[in-house]
Amino acid sequence: AIGEHLDWPVGNFWQLTSPDALELTATWHAASIDAQRAAAMSYRSSFARGEGLPGRVWASGLPASIFDLAEEQNFPRGAVAREAGLRGAFAFPVLAGSSVIAVAEFFAPLQQVVDPELLSTAETLGRQIGQFIERNEAAAQASAAALLARFLLEASNVLGGSLDYEGTLRRVAELAVPGIADWCTVVALDERRQFRRVAVVNRDPAMREVVRRYEASFPPPEHRGGAHLDVFQGQKAILQVDVSDDDLRRAAQDEAHLAILRELGCSSCIMVPLAVRGE
Repeated sequence: AIGEHLDWPVGNFWQLTSPDALELTATWHAASIDAQRAAAMSYRSSFARGEGLPGRVWASGLPASIFDLAEEQNFPRGAVAREAGLRGAFAFPVLAGSSVIAVAEFFAPLQQVVDPELLSTAETLGRQIGQFIERNEAAAQASAAALLARFLLEASNVLGGSLDYEGTLRRVAELAVPGIADWCTVVALDERRQFRRVAVVNRDPAMREVVRRYEASFPPPEHRGGAHLDVFQGQKAILQVDVSDDDLRRAAQDEAHLAILRELGCSSCIMVPLAVRGE
């Protein structure tokens, strides 16, 4: 809407997703701009504080403009901008209170003198967008808390209502999916102190064949290392906010196992030990 109404035909939205980087979360371009040229302006996936136009706005907490990108020293995408036929730029911070949580950035094909009134309006708009993001995040957190509370209540009822060991654990896994997870697996130690998979549940019907191959081809102990074993040995829950391909490689038994772990698509996970009599 900003790009269309103010006639700035290319826009990027950078969010502070970690303490040390702004990361690209949305792009837009007008129909008059070639899609490949527009995409070239967002080839950078992140900016550090003070780096480039987004980083400069993050550091200052104030709107900023560039009259001619070709002459700007602190603009790593200068060559790309020239190839895309873009010359002018402006950006403004998105604020939560006094903290910058995102930066909106726009480009135009002509050299642009951005008047103070536009920058002042952009600053006000940045505060409104920041309030909108805060409200949505608060609503999402409240919704997640409600889902977790309902899961805990239902799981408690299941655990207290049956002596069917495997059936009960599978039912708990089914409650977790899709309530608080996309997929869940339960692995137990049997009387011979060997791993035995009790349940695998995935929310995506299209993944059933992948899950079937996973269960049939890689019986426990399927992990030769990694957080999975750390939980058993340390008896403490582990949260992996970002499961990398290196994590999957460390856990995989072989290349075929690695391929199926990639298919399952785990990007973040929590692993929790189920303790009985201190074990």
